Amino acid sequence: LLLLGGVLAWFRAYQKYSTWKPASGTVTKVISRSIGPSNFHFYPVIEFQTQTGKVISFESGLGFYPAKHRQGQTVSVWYEERNPNNAMLDLIAAKWTVPLALGIFGAFAIIIGGIILSLIL
Repeated sequence: LLLLGGVLAWFRAYQKYSTWKPASGTVTKVISRSIGPSNFHFYPVIEFQTQTGKVISFESGLGFYPAKHRQGQTVSVWYEERNPNNAMLDLIAAKWTVPLALGIFGAFAIIIGGIILSLIL
């Protein structure tokens, strides 16, 4: 089931992001947020221009520790053409974490199940 879930998640992600547009953006600031006692993640705020010339600013939903981005840094982003405020950093983790995790765990479960089954028979 995990492997099937991974395939379905990959398919849905592929469908969703296949219509998104790439753009070059600039980190305008980095916000630090506490996620626990003495534990901070750093979230970049990115500004980019759409193909129609509209300037968009968004805060990445992915936080990093240590800080991965610096103010003034150029980054690649993807945005939804119909709703450019729906944007994200161009990172594998942003798009593919769930499909990859489900696929890997599903494949691992099949391998372990096959080993156990071969030992029983």
